[in-house]
Parts: sequence; structure tokens; C-alpha cells
Amino acid sequence: MNGGFAMLSDLMSHPAIEFALNAGFGLIGLALLLAFIRLIKGPTMADRIAALDLLSGIALSAIVLLCLETGRSVYLNVGVCLAALSFLATVALALYLSRKSDEKWNT
Repeated sequence: MNGGFAMLSDLMSHPAIEFALNAGFGLIGLALLLAFIRLIKGPTMADRIAALDLLSGIALSAIVLLCLETGRSVYLNVGVCLAALSFLATVALALYLSRKSDEKWNT
């Protein structure tokens, strides 16, 4: 499985690839900052849940870029676990939010 990454690591020394990776990390940092602001400001719980889901997606993107930069595929396993946990957490929070709103309308 590392055979493809061995060839990929030879390409990583190209200046255009290094620039693209650095620009990607910079844009991911900016996206993390903006999503964190949305998480703090809200204004509703649904906005905060969406921001948490967005943060996990951005973190997954950072893990993929780290995998490309280091040439180690083990980070992809971490990314898959993060994606699965993020999906389950989003579903659980959405279910909680929908039940909470149902209780509000039924009383």
C-alpha cells in the first residue's frame, strides 16, 4: 500500500506541490477559524451543530493533507475514524434537537 505513496513522496519535492500543500494548510486554518466563530456565535443550536460538523470535515481535510505531506497512509485510518464518529455525533445531536423541539410543541 505504501508503493503509491513512495512515488508520491518523490513528487513532494517539487516547489509547486510544496506551495499547494502550504496554501492548503493556510486555507484550512482560515476555515477552522471561521467555523469556530460560527460555533461560538450560534445563534441557534442547529447552527452550532452544523459548525461542529463543519469543523470535523475541516479536520478531516487537514488529516488528508498531512497524509500527503508525510507520505504515511496510517493517517487515513485516523481520518476514517474521525469521519465515522463525526457522522454519528451529528445524527445523535440532530435527533436530540428534534426531540427537544417536539417536546416544546407538545406542551
